[in-house]
Amino acid sequence: MDAYIEFTLQPDDEFPQHVLMDALVAKLHRTLVALEESNIGISFPGWRDGAYPTLGLKLRLHGQKVALERLMQQDWLRGMRDHLQLTELAATPQPQGWLKVARCQAKSAENMRKRAMRRHGLSAEDVRKRIPADAGDHLDSPFVTLYSRSTGQRYRLYIKQQSAKQPSQGGFNSHGLSLGGCVPLF
Repeated sequence: MDAYIEFTLQPDDEFPQHVLMDALVAKLHRTLVALEESNIGISFPGWRDGAYPTLGLKLRLHGQKVALERLMQQDWLRGMRDHLQLTELAATPQPQGWLKVARCQAKSAENMRKRAMRRHGLSAEDVRKRIPADAGDHLDSPFVTLYSRSTGQRYRLYIKQQSAKQPSQGGFNSHGLSLGGCVPLF
């Protein structure tokens, strides 16, 4: 990963920060799918989990210069340019470390119930008695809200950033999230 581009959301009276970040990530996802690109990773310099989780105001794209140039030749930022400040494509500075930016998922009570019915042949009533509604995990990681083009359903994509001791081999999915790959921390 020899290059990066950084996008900073600009304050807007009409759209909250999270709505703009949702739109930016959705547009990036659609473009990465169209380009069949699996070597561009993302990070969020303002990412924070815990009591007040946030992705922050910045999205950073990491990759090879050629891949990022190809991405930026697309008209994927249409409708977003007024809401963003973006840097020029730049060489990646000396990393201070590495980040693994990945999707995280929780086990919901409903999914646990479905699995128990499938695996153990239990009735819906039995499963409801055995697995209470509050049995699932709770995530306190930041997320983007996206819409599935195949099902039309809205879903939350929870994102976890973890430090890594060294860069690892592996690519990135169509959201720019890790499939084993790491992005430089700077």
